[in-house]
Amino acid sequence: MRRRTLLAATGAGLGGAGFWSVSKRSLEENYYVTCEAAYVPYDRLPDDAAAEVDAALEDGAYDTRGKLYYERAVADGVVLWKGEDYYVHRIDDDGDATTLSFEAVSPSRPSPAELRLSNAEADPLSVRVTVERDGETVTDEELTVDPAAEGDDLPTVAFAEAFGEYDVTVDVEDGEKLYTRVGLSVDPAFADALLVVSRDDVDIERNVDEAARSPCSGGWWGEE
Repeated sequence: MRRRTLLAATGAGLGGAGFWSVSKRSLEENYYVTCEAAYVPYDRLPDDAAAEVDAALEDGAYDTRGKLYYERAVADGVVLWKGEDYYVHRIDDDGDATTLSFEAVSPSRPSPAELRLSNAEADPLSVRVTVERDGETVTDEELTVDPAAEGDDLPTVAFAEAFGEYDVTVDVEDGEKLYTRVGLSVDPAFADALLVVSRDDVDIERNVDEAARSPCSGGWWGEE
């Protein structure tokens, strides 16, 4: 395994505002916060921590004899979310150098992701919703969507706990069949998806939990 040793640099980018809990510790004369959450998005990491991640993933591990910024930015047990991949980190210190490494994991949601269905017509619609992943059906449900339903009363289809890419197919039965197939990505920021169904069209809206995309309230470095 080839390992890369980099000199630690000063300064870093700031994450956006969010609701995740933080702990505050002292680093020399500055304050910083350590994100404590289920997931930390790679693209919200401080620049120095992101550079350490890049080196560790490319070379198998990252060694430093200076500060390890990832250790200070991300709490133990937090899953790194990078694109469609997820990792847990490990830190080893032999007294001479500190080593950061990552192991790929396959996390899932605490509860199944849901599709909500809304009827754009004046009359009830009979709808069949099929969800597939990698060609395998994970959900196949038939239901009637009432045009009067709204908010919490909208019918829902629970379809997946695992993160990944899904294909959603909607058939509307009312004299003629409407067949619509769309792709849907489920990740830690996925809140739910709304399908607005009519006799000749289906619109899908992916609702995102913005707080899950914005770790650390107040920024990582130099903020009280």
